[in-house]
Amino acid sequence: MLVKFLVSCFILFLLQFTAFSQETGTLSVSLIDQNGDLISAGIVSVKDEQGNKIKDAEISRAKTSANFNLDFGNYILEINSPGFKPYQKKIEINKGINKIEIQFEIETIEINVEIQQDKREERLNEAFGGFLTEKELADLPESGEEIKEELKRRYGDDILIRIDGDFSGSQIPPLSQISSVKVIRNTFDAEFHEIAALIIDIRTKVAISSFNGMVMFTFNDSILNARNPFDTQRRPEQKRQILLFLSGPIIKKSTSFNFSTFGIDSFSSQKFLGRVSASDENNPPKLKNRIMFSTFGIKHNLPNEHLLDFKYQMNDLSFFRLGAFDLPERGSTLSNPRHTFSLGESGTFKGKYFNEIRFEFGREFRKITPESFERTILVLDSFNLGSSGLNVRDETTRLKLVDNLMFDAGKHSVKVGTEIEYEILKSRSENNLNGRFIFSSLEDFEDGNPSQFSQTLGSTSVNLSRLKTSFYIQDYLKVQKTFQLSLGLRYGWQSDLKNNNNFSPRIGFVWSPEKSGKLIIRGGFGIFYNWLDTQTLSSVFSNDGRQGQNLIIINPSFPNPFDGGTVSQPLPISVSVLAENLKTPYIIASQNAVNYKLNNSVTFEGIYTFKKGLNHFRSRDVNAPINEIRPNPDFGRIQLLESSGTSIEHSFETKINAFYKGVNFFGNYQLAKRTSDFSDALSLPTDNYRLHLDRGFSNLDQRHKLNLNFNYDIGKNFKISPTIRIESGFPYTITTGTDDNGDTIFNDRPFGIGRNTERSEWLKQVDLGFRWKLSMKYFGFKAENQKRSINLNANIRNLFNTANFINYIGTQTSPFFGQPTFARTARSIDAGLSFNF
Repeated sequence: MLVKFLVSCFILFLLQFTAFSQETGTLSVSLIDQNGDLISAGIVSVKDEQGNKIKDAEISRAKTSANFNLDFGNYILEINSPGFKPYQKKIEINKGINKIEIQFEIETIEINVEIQQDKREERLNEAFGGFLTEKELADLPESGEEIKEELKRRYGDDILIRIDGDFSGSQIPPLSQISSVKVIRNTFDAEFHEIAALIIDIRTKVAISSFNGMVMFTFNDSILNARNPFDTQRRPEQKRQILLFLSGPIIKKSTSFNFSTFGIDSFSSQKFLGRVSASDENNPPKLKNRIMFSTFGIKHNLPNEHLLDFKYQMNDLSFFRLGAFDLPERGSTLSNPRHTFSLGESGTFKGKYFNEIRFEFGREFRKITPESFERTILVLDSFNLGSSGLNVRDETTRLKLVDNLMFDAGKHSVKVGTEIEYEILKSRSENNLNGRFIFSSLEDFEDGNPSQFSQTLGSTSVNLSRLKTSFYIQDYLKVQKTFQLSLGLRYGWQSDLKNNNNFSPRIGFVWSPEKSGKLIIRGGFGIFYNWLDTQTLSSVFSNDGRQGQNLIIINPSFPNPFDGGTVSQPLPISVSVLAENLKTPYIIASQNAVNYKLNNSVTFEGIYTFKKGLNHFRSRDVNAPINEIRPNPDFGRIQLLESSGTSIEHSFETKINAFYKGVNFFGNYQLAKRTSDFSDALSLPTDNYRLHLDRGFSNLDQRHKLNLNFNYDIGKNFKISPTIRIESGFPYTITTGTDDNGDTIFNDRPFGIGRNTERSEWLKQVDLGFRWKLSMKYFGFKAENQKRSINLNANIRNLFNTANFINYIGTQTSPFFGQPTFARTARSIDAGLSFNF
């Protein structure tokens, strides 16, 4: 019934386009200052060729562009903005949307009180969210993947990136196709489901009047790289990356298309850290990976400032996975293709309402295939052989409908929106069909004395469907020129959970106590709910005892676990279940920040953030042994997924942005502390009856992070971008390597030692990037065609080849106890060539 309803809505949605038939053009005018920032005050007038005024429109904080419906022909455009020189220009209106962006010059005025007030309001608007200037945009790399890396270097790894209103992982387009990048600092806006440090809102160009494109190739090979610290010589590795992009008009000034494909094909080899005699050091396995993103889109300008946007996206990922202690036969290949179709329409109606609606249909396939089907043998943190035990086939279908309505009402700027998503998952699992032995130590393996044998008896099939809905209302209120308020309320509901009281109030504010606008104080508070994902549900339902029964034998015989013996202890069937009172997890978050603009070039900011998470999903064995006896003798392990996990996070962050004579500098230092009493939704605790014993540092706790990012302009066409990263290590836990409490889980800790008490080493790394842009005029093309250029770039990662070790072993029975098993990238050089046309 739901599918029929959505299809009907979609058909009605398409039929509305027939209503647009008048032969007029649309003029859209936006204003920027000399720094490239949007101007939020001004009057735009349109006059006929004789100078008679036809229409007026006001530019404001809430409405940053002036829009007119005009007959075809010639007009005079006149603009006045406080503090800037008047502007006048002759223009021609053609079919479709005629977009004009005008850069103003600051007017020299002796009395500057009004200008200061304008700057104050501008700073207030930027505190909630500001656009990158033209210079900042120009400093971004050419390709979308490199733009993503650069944004994370500047603003942190926990940012969310939205492209044309879509958070679902669309590929960032090349720089030449980006019209604006907005940094949204008010993450307490009720429009957003997830919490993030910042939200980067990228908008692409709408009207494309000429063909343009880019071809980019990036290459890396082992001959360009340094030796990994774990190796005595360089191992073979290679990475090839290609980007193709083309856009242009289908119908001039009305309809345009864009096509892009981005691919990475790479292989590397991995040192086996286990028993050297069992591996072939001279012929290491190749880990082959492939990534492909392709997008095709069509944008069509409709009358009355409306836009129709169609997009098809194909993602195809393939990875070969192998652990540091795994022999090659333990490898498995993950294949994950995804196809997404979306159709959106946006525009204004009745002069002041702006609405955007998007319908999306997606299909995703996930397959994990093992290299071997032999019985698995795990010697904890020593070596592993046999099959990976992973054999999964998933098929997911998604339908999504998103609608957002925005309008101004006096001092209020209001947004109202909804999101509806219907998902179907079909999963078939043949995991661990051949069984798995676990040995606590090398000595136990050599003696043929395993600690545990487990096996799934038969394959499992799971069919799930679920509905998620969200509604929100958000109001930006200009209380006075020095104080603005953000008030919002969001509600979310999921069919898999029984609780319905998922209201998320949000509040934010910005205050400018000084006339100059240099000092800005902002803050916010909000509640953010999390969804229960279908992959977690599938894992629980696939082990419900009705299919694919899970058999566990403690102290089995070897190599035949079913021979019995004096110490063998077969357990009854183990199952997984959902708690009856399962609730939706949520995070209570608050933030306070102080921003000070020292001058036009230097800005400082200090941010304190507090987050408390409640009702996190985690598992525990409600049938764990008490005095070596399980409460329910008819079952072995009963793994209950419940919502009882908690987390707390404190963080203080300082930022500095500076721009001076061709040098852009971004500095960021964060001091943080993150604690929790769980690892993830499906991991079991050390003591199933005393869950508080697992409270400790979160797995993602990283106390110190320092990031310094520079962009130097050497001349007009050459850029150097050094980056310095210094980060403290992540925590890890010391375990005994044995099942001391008989709960079949090997996560027991020595007496008196808590969770995540040890730390890995600090990361210390310097990266260096080079970009050289060479105009095509040197190759005989006309000098005025500035978009044609050849770009050479090189990225040197870990310039000084610092050994940054990670993945430390905390298992006391391992011969590698207290040692790292992996090192981050040694010095490597990626060389690239691109052609813009």
